[in-house]
Amino acid sequence: MELFTVGDITVGDVTADEATANLARYGLKAETRVIGRDGAKVESLIGAECDRWRADYVVMGAFRRGAWRDTFGGVTRNLLQASPVPLVLSH
Repeated sequence: MELFTVGDITVGDVTADEATANLARYGLKAETRVIGRDGAKVESLIGAECDRWRADYVVMGAFRRGAWRDTFGGVTRNLLQASPVPLVLSH
């Protein structure tokens, strides 16, 4: 299992290392990586990781960015429209 984040993690989020430690408590081993953005779209990076790891599905957070935006943020909305694998979303 691979657990990764794209770019910096904002304050208040659970880090990939913390999530990996939590999974280990249940006997699940995960590799943790932080992927740099380098100007690429986050959804493209997630799609590339799906290809790289031959992922069966993606579990990810779904966030609303404010009252004036759609229900889901841009990355979530774009992945809902064009994800290469099924998504499991959590808010």
